Amino acid sequence: MSSSTEDLLGSVQNNFAATPVNSLNGYVVSKIKSVLSKALKETNHSLLETIYLTIGQIGRIAEGELLLVAVIALLEGLLSSFGAIIAVAFDQIRLVAKSKSLSPDKLFNRFKEKLCEILIDSIHENPLESKSVIETAIGEVVRVFAFKDIGTFLKNFLYLLLPRLTGKASKNAAGLLREFATVLNMDYYLMYVDNFPYIATFLITNCNSEVQEKAFHFVEEESTVDLYGLLRSSSQKLLGQLLLYLGSHYTEVFNGLLMLAGWDEMFKRDEIKSVKDVADYLQPKLLGILTFFNSSLLRAADFEEKKRPLESLIHLMKLMGVEYITAVRVKIMAILRASLQLREEKLLRLSCRAWNSFVKSVELSSLGPMLSQIIAILYPVMKEYAELVAPVLDYLIVDNRSQLRGFFREISFIPDAPHLLKANNVLKEELERDSSGEIEPKEKFSQIMKSVCHESADVRLHALSNLRRILYDYQSQIHEYVLSSEKTDPIVTEIVDELLRRCRLANSKERNLCGECLGIIGAIDPGRLEKVSELSSFGRKFLESDCDSLEFACELLNELSRGFLAAPDTRSQDCYAYAIQEILKAFDCASTNEISFGQRLWKMFPENIQEILQPHLHSRYTIGTSIDWSSVQLPIFRSKKGSNFKDWVSSWTAYLISKIKKKNSSNIFAPCILLLKHDSNMGLFLLPHALIHALLDSSSKDVSDIRQEILTIMEDVEKGSVHDASDFSQICAQAVFSALDHLTHWTFRQIRKTVLAAKNRKDKDDPIQPLLNHEDITKFLRSIPQDILANASYKCRANARALMHFEMFARNNPNDLQKNLRFLQEIYVALDEPDGVAGVVAVSEDRNSVNKQVLEFESIGNLRDASACYECAIQLESNELNHHKGLLQCLMGLGQLSTALAHVNGIISQQSSWISALNKYRVEAAWRLANWDCLQEYLDNDQDCSDWNVGLGRLLLNARDRNHEEFAKQLKFVRKGLMESFSASIMESGSLQQGYDSLVRLHMLHEVEDCVRLFLGITVSDFHKIDEQMLLANWNSRLQITQHSFKIREPLLNLRRVLLGFGDSSKQLKEQQGSCWLLSAKEARKAGYIQTAFSSLLNPCSFNLPGYHIEKAKLLWKQGGCSQALQCLKDAFSDKNITINEGGIIDWADKDGSFPSEDKAGHAKALLLVARWTEDTSHSNSHAVLKQYKNITEIRNDWELGHFYLAKYYDRFMKYVPDNKPTRMLEFIPHVIKHYALSLQHGNKFIYESMPRLLTLWLDIGSKFSVNRVKTIEKNFVAVLSDVNKIILDAIEKLPPYKFFTAFSQLISRICHPNASIINILEKIIAKLMVEYPQQSIWLMAAVSKSSYSLRRSRCLEIFTKAKRDCSDLEKFINDATCLFDRLLDVCNMPVSRNCTTISLSENCRSLVRLTNDPSFSAIICPLQSSMTAILSSKTNSQTMRGPFPDNLPTIVKFKDKIDVLMSLQKPKKIVIRGSDGKEYTMMCKPKDDLRKDSRLMEFNSLINKYLHKDADARRRTLHIRTYAVVPLNEECGILEWVNNTAGLRHILLQLYKEKGILCTGRELKNLDANADKYGGKLKLFETELLPRHPPVFHEWFLRTFTDSISWYQSRLAYARTVAVMSMVGYVLGLGDRHGENILFDSTSGDAVHVDFSCLFNKGKTFDCPEVVPFRLTHNMIDAMGPTGYEGIYRRACEVTMRVMRNQCDPLMTVLKTFVHDPLVEWGKIRRSDPSRDHVEVTNELALKIVKDIEDRLKGNTSKSKGPALSVEGQVNELVKEATDVNNLSQMYIGWAAYM
Repeated sequence: MSSSTEDLLGSVQNNFAATPVNSLNGYVVSKIKSVLSKALKETNHSLLETIYLTIGQIGRIAEGELLLVAVIALLEGLLSSFGAIIAVAFDQIRLVAKSKSLSPDKLFNRFKEKLCEILIDSIHENPLESKSVIETAIGEVVRVFAFKDIGTFLKNFLYLLLPRLTGKASKNAAGLLREFATVLNMDYYLMYVDNFPYIATFLITNCNSEVQEKAFHFVEEESTVDLYGLLRSSSQKLLGQLLLYLGSHYTEVFNGLLMLAGWDEMFKRDEIKSVKDVADYLQPKLLGILTFFNSSLLRAADFEEKKRPLESLIHLMKLMGVEYITAVRVKIMAILRASLQLREEKLLRLSCRAWNSFVKSVELSSLGPMLSQIIAILYPVMKEYAELVAPVLDYLIVDNRSQLRGFFREISFIPDAPHLLKANNVLKEELERDSSGEIEPKEKFSQIMKSVCHESADVRLHALSNLRRILYDYQSQIHEYVLSSEKTDPIVTEIVDELLRRCRLANSKERNLCGECLGIIGAIDPGRLEKVSELSSFGRKFLESDCDSLEFACELLNELSRGFLAAPDTRSQDCYAYAIQEILKAFDCASTNEISFGQRLWKMFPENIQEILQPHLHSRYTIGTSIDWSSVQLPIFRSKKGSNFKDWVSSWTAYLISKIKKKNSSNIFAPCILLLKHDSNMGLFLLPHALIHALLDSSSKDVSDIRQEILTIMEDVEKGSVHDASDFSQICAQAVFSALDHLTHWTFRQIRKTVLAAKNRKDKDDPIQPLLNHEDITKFLRSIPQDILANASYKCRANARALMHFEMFARNNPNDLQKNLRFLQEIYVALDEPDGVAGVVAVSEDRNSVNKQVLEFESIGNLRDASACYECAIQLESNELNHHKGLLQCLMGLGQLSTALAHVNGIISQQSSWISALNKYRVEAAWRLANWDCLQEYLDNDQDCSDWNVGLGRLLLNARDRNHEEFAKQLKFVRKGLMESFSASIMESGSLQQGYDSLVRLHMLHEVEDCVRLFLGITVSDFHKIDEQMLLANWNSRLQITQHSFKIREPLLNLRRVLLGFGDSSKQLKEQQGSCWLLSAKEARKAGYIQTAFSSLLNPCSFNLPGYHIEKAKLLWKQGGCSQALQCLKDAFSDKNITINEGGIIDWADKDGSFPSEDKAGHAKALLLVARWTEDTSHSNSHAVLKQYKNITEIRNDWELGHFYLAKYYDRFMKYVPDNKPTRMLEFIPHVIKHYALSLQHGNKFIYESMPRLLTLWLDIGSKFSVNRVKTIEKNFVAVLSDVNKIILDAIEKLPPYKFFTAFSQLISRICHPNASIINILEKIIAKLMVEYPQQSIWLMAAVSKSSYSLRRSRCLEIFTKAKRDCSDLEKFINDATCLFDRLLDVCNMPVSRNCTTISLSENCRSLVRLTNDPSFSAIICPLQSSMTAILSSKTNSQTMRGPFPDNLPTIVKFKDKIDVLMSLQKPKKIVIRGSDGKEYTMMCKPKDDLRKDSRLMEFNSLINKYLHKDADARRRTLHIRTYAVVPLNEECGILEWVNNTAGLRHILLQLYKEKGILCTGRELKNLDANADKYGGKLKLFETELLPRHPPVFHEWFLRTFTDSISWYQSRLAYARTVAVMSMVGYVLGLGDRHGENILFDSTSGDAVHVDFSCLFNKGKTFDCPEVVPFRLTHNMIDAMGPTGYEGIYRRACEVTMRVMRNQCDPLMTVLKTFVHDPLVEWGKIRRSDPSRDHVEVTNELALKIVKDIEDRLKGNTSKSKGPALSVEGQVNELVKEATDVNNLSQMYIGWAAYM
């Protein structure tokens, strides 16, 4: 027995003896040792054989160290010189391996270190020559352990054999080592160099100093390389290898590190002895060391090898300290994350120890942001190994509670376990503490959304699960945020926006969770949500900059940093690390030169990104061999390297990068090749940039190959049926489309650069600086046919892109437009844009085509006419399956389910082969009819699992059968399919509208899940149980948030009726079923489906529902049955023993004359209909109608509508009182004012009509009668005025102040009122508003406080005084504000020299700087549109509304010193305000321009926006006017909110003409205009000269400005619609002077923004050259609307806008009529010498006529139209004709530029 074996056996024996449990094993080892020693000494072969057989038997049952002892003993026997013993040992080793189910080589691997030690001792002591020893001893080991040959064995274990043999440092060892090299065919010197890290590590950790010195000297002699050279050649690997033993040999390794640090010339330090010295030495190499640890952990095959890096990592973290570990925390966390995949419990315990050490080694400030990610990573082991994880959580949550509590809200997903009790208790306490502080749900949502956006997929998954639960708990609050005010709360938009983004980018788990969350929220009408941020395909913002720019470099490194943080494993993280390292080097970020590119780039990164990048500035990652892309198979798509999307995008991007020849570009892109196979998102990011540079550097053959790759994908897409491209080809096509977008916009940018370079040349002879050759890229883009791109886009649902490419094709091939209109129409249908479909029909020469008509009818929801077309088509082509499908879809859409079911059964009986295509219609009809037997039959015949209705049918059937398991499985399956469809539909557009049908289905699935949990007890999710009352309340609000559309709501209501059938037969559920039928009837009636509405009404008639008769009456009224409708309502009352006689009097059946309280609401609604219809049809006299209106308020005195309509009727009645009977007039006024006030008291629905009218009547009575009063009515007037004043004073007390604030401008315009009693009350109102809303009120009072009219100014000061008296805090606020206004006026009027472009505020207006720098300066809000606009509650009970303005509005902190001076005539100044929120807000100080009219018009436009938003059709089209804040400071100056990212139409067009070289100068235009007679008049000049020289080019601005098809399409829609809205509003108001500088376009949205409203009320018609067009609609503006021009989208938007204005004629006219007495509006100039100007308000008679003209235009009465008023469509048509008539356009002033 060798000495090492004997020592080992002694050690094992001692180990076993240390514990009582293993005392038996210790005894066995002791006996083996003694018996074996005795037998060897006595050379007793028989005993030896017996002993080895015994050892073999022990080995077969042993484990752990006893097994090791057995194997070692058998190996000793194998290496002995006794043949019989060798044979026994050989057999026993094989039997031991077999008993352990291991191959012999794996048995050796399990104990390789110890066995190699035994082997080395054996061969070193063998007296035979080296070659013989190797052949015999090692040969025997190779044979018994079944290795291939000696060479293979030595190659595999050289790293273990070589160090141990080197440690012998003997002549015999040298001979053996040389023989090793010979067997391995290896250079002897290289063998030492390559394995020196293993040799040095072994010597340092296992040998004393004497042996080390001897061995190192031996190595130097044998390798012929000095020790320093060996250390330098492998320093990094040696450090990694040495540190692997830090856990087991800490002292030896630490001493070794001291030695290595002392030898390192780069580490200069006088004395190296402390831990800090060693940490400083290791710090630059730390990333490499961690990478080595990671690879060791991944390669480890046995327990010891896995344990070693983890154990050493714990000690390494302690050694390095907090500062250095914090810097590499992301890398360490990745290693620890991988360690949790080790399933052995001992290793998991060690891993948790490492985690515990890690969290204590990271600074708390850095630990907080990682907290949720750490918890998410540890979560999978928390339940099973809670006791191991507890110390980590206790440290994070309990011990550091105060420092980290801000992050606790993100980690609410810790499971309940006894060991985690302390951490959970702290979390609960913290969350309860937040709740006790009344944290709003909104705040909870904001907090959880931070985690939903986290880089870590683990955190996102937990956050989404948590969000799902919170959304469920706060469903009602979410719906409240949507419904309770005029504007949806931004938090809802934020949640929906992020969920949509995750649907597009996430994996299937995240996507399905997002689907659940969206289903819980419900199918919110997209029109209710604020516009979300625009992203291109795959959710990426378009990056314009070139690859050598700071912007690109910053974005690339940011992207790499995000990937580094989110890397799922350490290998991919290392690839990111290498890329970061090389790119930092390429951009020279380590440079210390402050102005260098690298330093400027470094300063762009936030601190958290710098922390990630910092270690990579000096890291030393290297790569091995790389792929030779020159020999790759082309095209890559569907080849071996492109068989799936991830492989294709990675391979093609890498291929393109390989084609980049320029060194600078290659240095940036090439390092990223390695990581592409790990992260396809990085491939998507780099693809467009790589494509550009590859095209610029490639040969013509390479360019051809690239083109062929693209065309191959497009052809593959086109092989699919309509909208059915495979997922693989579809997503590849999307990536190509995004890349082509990038190329297109890159060329536009290069063209702009070329033009700019030419413009900036100092001399015409100077050469233009060379730019990248965009012509090659342009040529490449032109080589790809637009029609192919359009078709491919359509096939893969990229419908916006299909439209864009189709338009480009149509512009290049105008003669082919008509024959391709069908395709254009199909695109618009797919885009769900009925206006576009109508536009195609309008321009089509073949309008009578059945196919086109059907598409139009279906797109606008006219299913009745569409079904008639299909029936006609079926008669002509009965064997055409698509006609039958179309008809069935129409019948289902109309709710005619039985008809549809009969039709499909009839067809299938005749055409049995069609069953697979039509069965889904039978399934849908069956479940909607709740015909379960038929449904079961039809589902048995249907194998199509992907259809929505089939899936839902199966789900409902499983629920009805109470099959819990199948229900859960089917629910998951259906939701998954829905999410795939939903993700595909929004992949290109990112638009909620585009995927709205799928969203409605998610909504329905959630209601199915809720209902079956309540009624059938089937639970799938862990939500709390709800009762019937809560379910029905949720249903009500969920329905309200959906789109107002029969198509959307009817399937939802139908499903609810089916689900209610699962419940018991209680009266409440039956009535709810009836209510669903009533709602269906209502939606059908509104959609014009009269037959469907009547069918729906037949079902609830037996339920005696209160709304039944009302809905039936409304349906009769819609059909024109006025008398029947009225009779229906009267019959409803007779059922309650109530009759309404001819005089409108209610005859009560009971004596007390009262309704039961529960019937009041329904009866009041019915009575209101009776009254309104009676009035409309003149069925009764006016007194009877008045009595009917009064009845309503008597029954329900707290109803806004009752009082409002009674007030309106009094108001209308008053108009018929002759002017010569003022006393009679006075009698009505108190009633009108009283009921308007009462209506305001009970709601906000009519506030914009009630409040202005109430104030107008009140103020007019005092003004009119006090000035023109006659003695005979004086007494009556005083009494009436007193009554009215009492009503107003009562309203002041009872109404919330914000209601008066909505009419603030009207109130302030009348402060010169002549009546003393009224002015006192008026001042009281305004003073109260000043106290309640000082921030907004002070800005609105600015112009009055600085008025040149002394009376207005003095009245304003009186109001200020009253406000200060009511609130002492306002004293300083008002004083500071007035000082601020004075200083802003100084800025406005600041003299500026002619060519001055900037001025300094500190030099020219020091008083303003001093004012804002004063620490005591009051907080005054920035005058922004968002801050000044009141947002009202839409609740009936609006008394409890918190406030009309958002919280935490930004206030003015200071003004930027630099002021830009604009070059227009009046020299307006552009100032920048720094807000309290840290943002900058730009305003324009405009001198010598009265902005009061602009301000009032902005208020009017805001009111128009409110009415557009309330209208379902307008909301679906997102019709609106772009408004901005306008604040007059006096009659001549003011400030305007600067509208960012806008350019004037004239500027845009001139720039495009200039680029094309066809710019016509102003001088040329004037000459042409002056010589118009030479051309035969203005018309000829316009047609023959001006138009040809100004071709339509505006469409190019959209292509250049909007970086992808989605933003291009959405901006085009926004453009056409905002232009349309302002065309109609401008026409009604007589807005003129719409030249190219007064219409701006937003380069972020396409919105039209109108400025300068000084030319109002048809003032343009009074110019020297009168304006003869109603609005601007020139050929360039039409051209930008697409192939259909103003037809379709623009025209429909005009019609909807005009209809909304007509419907709201009364409130709009009420507001406009306030202008009559408004001195802010310049109706005519009042001379300063006029004595009346300083005394009382002036009534301008011209205003009366103008307001009357506006009313006529609103009602369709125009001066040109004789006879009846025009319909909306007729009026719009006439206006468009006028606006586009060349005769009119040619007459316009040349500066108006009608030719552009």
